[in-house]
Amino acid sequence: MKSKLLILFIIISMWAVFPQGYKYAVLSDIRFGSPGSEEQLKSIVDNINSKKEIKFVIITGNATQDGKDDQFTGVKKILDKLNVDYYPVSGFTDMKRNASGGSKAKELWEDDKFALEVARISNYIGINDFTPWRNNGHFSVEDLLWLDTTLTSTKPHEQIYFFSSCPLDDKNIDNWYEVLNRFSDKNIRALFYPSTENKIIFDSPIPQVLTKPSVSKDNGWNFTLVDKEPDSLSFFEVFKDTGSIYWGGFIDSNPIRIIKIDSTSFLNYNADILWQKDLQKKMYAPVLITQDKIFAATFDGEVTCFDLAGNILWEKHLDRTVLSGFTSVNDLLLIGTYEGDLFSLDANNGSVVQVIGIGEPITSQLVTTDIHYNDADTKAVIAGTAAGNVYFYEVNSFEQIWVSNPATEKITTKPLPLKEKILITARDGMLYNLDIMSGVLNWKWSSKNAYSLSSPFTDGKNVFVSSADKNVTAIDLLRGKSDWRRNEHNANESILLSNDQQKILIKSLSDYFIIADAETGKMERKIKCGFPNDPDPSDILQINNHILFGTGSGVVYSINKYYKSSPLLFLGNARITTLQTADNNLIIAANCDGKIVIFKLRQD
Repeated sequence: MKSKLLILFIIISMWAVFPQGYKYAVLSDIRFGSPGSEEQLKSIVDNINSKKEIKFVIITGNATQDGKDDQFTGVKKILDKLNVDYYPVSGFTDMKRNASGGSKAKELWEDDKFALEVARISNYIGINDFTPWRNNGHFSVEDLLWLDTTLTSTKPHEQIYFFSSCPLDDKNIDNWYEVLNRFSDKNIRALFYPSTENKIIFDSPIPQVLTKPSVSKDNGWNFTLVDKEPDSLSFFEVFKDTGSIYWGGFIDSNPIRIIKIDSTSFLNYNADILWQKDLQKKMYAPVLITQDKIFAATFDGEVTCFDLAGNILWEKHLDRTVLSGFTSVNDLLLIGTYEGDLFSLDANNGSVVQVIGIGEPITSQLVTTDIHYNDADTKAVIAGTAAGNVYFYEVNSFEQIWVSNPATEKITTKPLPLKEKILITARDGMLYNLDIMSGVLNWKWSSKNAYSLSSPFTDGKNVFVSSADKNVTAIDLLRGKSDWRRNEHNANESILLSNDQQKILIKSLSDYFIIADAETGKMERKIKCGFPNDPDPSDILQINNHILFGTGSGVVYSINKYYKSSPLLFLGNARITTLQTADNNLIIAANCDGKIVIFKLRQD
């Protein structure tokens, strides 16, 4: 944003002398980086600058095509030429593939949300509604707390207009009702979000204003001009070279009544809870449990160490962005960051042992492996990056053993080290087999129709992956050729090889859990679970004759030895990011809002 809210408030408050109304522009789906987007956006900016009646601009998500850093800087460079302030929220395309997990947008625009008060009458509020590298939307716990503070200062008569990049419903955003509930005692007037066409939906208590993409493949740019009068809203589409046309409006003074929706944040259906913590922060990295400690790292780099009883042993703030999983070895805690730093902390007190700058975002989960190096048996850590590189460091000295560049897109999954090789999947839809001593590529396998794969698993003969095109594939470990491929399981990126290595455990896209034969891929059992559509990766855990798995809706399910499914825990309407166990039968579950639960299974 060009200026702080306080400065803008002072400027816009002067409009109070014009009670008859004002105008502003709404842009949607710029997708900077797509063909023709740069020139179209320049034309849009020139057109807005020529209209002196436009007081500000709001951008409802998807400002970039792929969320790449150069696309963010490119779109900002053009938008900064606007003569008025503009306010963007991030959308799906901004967050899905962005290596920074949204940090880049926040860095460029000072924040990833906005609150704008105009003439002490109207409040415009927008919040980022997506999490890094995921398909479903989600309002973070910090943003909800920010919204609480923002709404506290609004007066009962003040109108509120809310902007997001997708509809507020259970099909698009995990905890959509958390926002609507906060508006139940406020003067909310309309919800704005992008769509394929301009229209207004009146079939819910709050009018929904949908705006079409501002750039198009045929270079026919457009934007929505909003005419705000004291008791009405009118919408005009401004076209390339053709002026503008009215496309809708409504009386903006009718009372709106919102019924609060149940916002229960925790349910224990059938587990023995030992303890739980709520960090109330974004936490995308899986929580790590060892024989005697539990480690959690929030998005803003706050690392906390608990003992198994839930007591805090130490806390350390790295002042870095932590997006991916970390690991521990030999009393060392190893953490990678978006800023490109690889940290080694003393696992007993949190002090920094050493840190090395890789120079590019570390996006994969970290994994250690045994290796014979410099005439000694030692441990090495594997780190994948946003550029598709793989780094291999000796853990005690952080001496680089090798670096390899097999992939063309970022690596966000968990590498699988074997005796002589390392298996890695990347966002280019490829599986790579690297020599463990040199990093040299042995072979690569392509999913062909999918841009992302699950973490790999192997039974020593085949490598198993699932892909975004709903296929589960077995690839020959030695040759890198497909042995079998199945798409009837409706899989995505959530699979696990069973403990006896005879079965493939598969969470489908919705409703069902599949058990397939590892030798052939044929379905052996299809278990109805009842969870909604869930296109993002989930942990699967096999323990004590039970299969556990998490979902994007915040429920942990359990399948017992009789293959009956039932919900086990509900951690709140936020994605389950962790489902792990240690040898002592303790199970840890955590979600992306920083809620952690330690429990044991009850006897059947």
